[in-house]
Amino acid sequence: MIHIIIEAHPEREQREIAAICEKFFSFFVSFMRDGYKTRVQEELSGRRRMKA
Repeated sequence: MIHIIIEAHPEREQREIAAICEKFFSFFVSFMRDGYKTRVQEELSGRRRMKA
């Protein structure tokens, strides 16, 4: 999908779009990683509370 968007634009815009996509992707990956960690920690602490 990203490749189709890039091909439809001239080279200068192509680089800008690629940079935006990279920033968004790296943000998304770190967001998912952090969100997953907190979710796992919540589940573990929730289980501990249930046992206690």
